[in-house]
Amino acid sequence: MSSPERWEAKQLIASGVMSVKEYHMFDEEGDGMLYQEEGAEEELEVELNEDEPAFLQGQSRYSMDMSPVKIFKNPEGSLSRAAALQSALIKERREVREQQQRIMLDSIPKDLNRPWEDPIPEMGERHLAQELRGVGLSAYDMPEWKKDAYGKALTFGQRSKLSIQEQRRSLPIFKLKNELIQAVHENQVLVVIGETGSGKTTQVTQYLVEAGYTTKGKIGCTQSRRVAAMSVAKRVTEEFGCRLGEEVGYAIRFEDCTSPDIVIKYMMDGMLLREILIDEDLSQYSVLMLDEAHERTINTDVLFGLLKQLVKWRPDLRLIVTFATLDAEKFSGALPSEMQSRIFEPAPPGKRKVVVATNIAEASLTIDDIFYVIDPGFAKQNVYNPKQGLDSLVITPISQASAKQRAGRAERTGPGKCYRLYTESAFHNEMSPTSIPEIQRINLGMTVLNLKAMGINDLLSFDFMDPPTPQALISAMEQLYSLGALDEEGLLTKLGRKMAEFPLDPPLSKMLLTSVDLGCSDEILTIIAMIRTGNIFYRPREKQAQADQKRAKFFQPE
Repeated sequence: MSSPERWEAKQLIASGVMSVKEYHMFDEEGDGMLYQEEGAEEELEVELNEDEPAFLQGQSRYSMDMSPVKIFKNPEGSLSRAAALQSALIKERREVREQQQRIMLDSIPKDLNRPWEDPIPEMGERHLAQELRGVGLSAYDMPEWKKDAYGKALTFGQRSKLSIQEQRRSLPIFKLKNELIQAVHENQVLVVIGETGSGKTTQVTQYLVEAGYTTKGKIGCTQSRRVAAMSVAKRVTEEFGCRLGEEVGYAIRFEDCTSPDIVIKYMMDGMLLREILIDEDLSQYSVLMLDEAHERTINTDVLFGLLKQLVKWRPDLRLIVTFATLDAEKFSGALPSEMQSRIFEPAPPGKRKVVVATNIAEASLTIDDIFYVIDPGFAKQNVYNPKQGLDSLVITPISQASAKQRAGRAERTGPGKCYRLYTESAFHNEMSPTSIPEIQRINLGMTVLNLKAMGINDLLSFDFMDPPTPQALISAMEQLYSLGALDEEGLLTKLGRKMAEFPLDPPLSKMLLTSVDLGCSDEILTIIAMIRTGNIFYRPREKQAQADQKRAKFFQPE
């Protein structure tokens, strides 16, 4: 038995997973495990299986050269250099902050249950343990904004003195209500272009209800973000005059706020994809609205390809695609939620409001009374590196379309200004006209599995709006074949169909299904949940030390 094997055995026995008597090296007459001298390590010969499945013969050469996706228009430009510098600064500051936290924790007494730190302190040095838990901030030093936020119902928007109907009539889209209904009646597919805040998301669905389009089915509207789906549904509920979940509701991951009587359903684009797996005709819907299509999420891109086929054999279905930018030629045919909702509330009298936001504020949400926007010219994008098999958040320059969207936030309710922290030359020469679609920069394993489950086998000729590279598709199919989800002909196996039922990456769904046979489903469920959830620890500023001490209980020396 090698030294690592003995160490592993001792760890298993110490943790209680295995009894010492169950171990094959246990000495019944002695007092522990037998010791066995290490012999010469056995040489193992590893053979690489280079056999190709029939459906990928001659194609795997594409997957050999898997360089990361190019997301910079000009890698040598000023914006690219600034992005690299920011990444280095972020790493340096994080390391300094972690070092400061370690020093701070070392200085805090280990036993905080005692009422006093020192029974005979020097003058001015006596501290309550409660103060030490908050690192200098007592329990009563809660910020004013948090006192206002806690214990109150969530609000998504400021209160107006106008009535609901007056607010609806004041939206820019109201002037085009009749023309819009007429256009939907005359065209099976309709593209609507309008700035964020014009009323597209909240009003078009209600106009369709008033026009009688819910007599033959529901009206579905997809959103690319959870917060947008929830806030829009709540607003439409107030205007519609019903309770949330009755006639108007939303469906997001792990939360379904709908009922059998629903007529307007807002949902994440991924939820509609899951519905297509069950009902490929989407027979429950009379109108589908793909909102904020300019965001180009991978689910929206796949939905475009699927719905373009669906409208051919469902002439009664109406498809509406909305954009906040003018690039529509291709398409024709970790904080608690009560804190997040604070951005919608008006500033107190005599004060100004500063909103620090990610690119969610470009198009998904409308915040009133914003007159000044500071645009740094960067955003974080999720990029998949095929060689490493990892996703990473990369700081990248934004596109010209995103820059225009950010500037437009300053003109929502009146004249405003946008201060851009980059040169005009960088705008024209270093920013791409539009953002790189998500489907061209992330792992396609789950997407390919879902398309196969929908009966779409020829993925290389599937009608993608902006098709991913053949290398990415072939790499995803190779992974699915190695997991047993695809057979020699590239068709979905029974295991693959079961894997497609889980909203997980293929390796995780295979791991979950395999755990049933191995009798370790509870443990694997916990592991997968932790992998998918991200950071579960909340670290409030006024209780940082106490939060760090609670978290430290999860650390294990090995």
